[in-house]
Amino acid sequence: MKVVLDNHIYQLKNLRCHFTWNLQDKEGYDISKTQTLSDQMEFPHAYNRYMLYNRKAYMAYVQGDYTEAMARLREAEELCLSNSNQSPAKLLVIYGNYAWLHYTLKEHETAQLYVEKVENIYQELKQSTNPKLFNCPEIDGEQGWTLLLYSVLYYEQAKECFEKALESAPEDPDWNTGYAITIYRLESFQDGKYPDHHSLDLLKRAIELNPKDTVVKTLFGLKLQALNREDEGLKYIEEALEQTPDLPSCLRYAAKFYRKARMIDEALYLLTKALGLHPSRSRTHAAEAAETADEGGE
Repeated sequence: MKVVLDNHIYQLKNLRCHFTWNLQDKEGYDISKTQTLSDQMEFPHAYNRYMLYNRKAYMAYVQGDYTEAMARLREAEELCLSNSNQSPAKLLVIYGNYAWLHYTLKEHETAQLYVEKVENIYQELKQSTNPKLFNCPEIDGEQGWTLLLYSVLYYEQAKECFEKALESAPEDPDWNTGYAITIYRLESFQDGKYPDHHSLDLLKRAIELNPKDTVVKTLFGLKLQALNREDEGLKYIEEALEQTPDLPSCLRYAAKFYRKARMIDEALYLLTKALGLHPSRSRTHAAEAAETADEGGE
């Protein structure tokens, strides 16, 4: 029996999913204190919402709510299965998470079934006429998003994941967006490692691949503003607000742009609106609004 369990653990450790991405290994970082995933970034598009449920499932697991974790995994799986155009590789992380969760619940036979599901998908991809599918950029891309949203401590690793995903799927809008946002955030550090505003071209490309992504448009506007191209940046901010007037993250970034442009009334309006739409971030919005109001009184 011990040999069987040891082999099972070996198989589980080789799965690529949230349980094997060492998300709790960073010293001083406590997942239980993180904001909810919906606070960190909205996922308005159905084709990537399954990743949100995957991460919610893992967070529920870490907090000891296995019933909630299982429910979120079912939602992720249903989303993927409902779209016949999606690659079966999108199920690999979901089934890996299922396997680990069932193993944690000591349901070893069920866990083994999910390990076999993962192996079957790999075999299916291996027989595909497109050899790049076997590289599973879906896993690298999802890991990149997970690391990007998890903590600033993982930005470098997120960058590497997106770069790997883009090697196999250079036109994928999700991975281009994730890579652009990661570089944008890395450029904000004061260590001089990313001083050349490389994110400007990356953000522009992400917009071209997915013009409906208004969060990227607001970040592009902010980057243009930082390069003293404020009038040009304002056009992207206004376009983003017109497309998604009720998306909290879009409102916050646009408010940041207005605040830097000394358009204090506009910034306060957007922050107040974001507060009404996203009460779970009330303290953050209140602090941002107070800071903006103070700047207006200078």
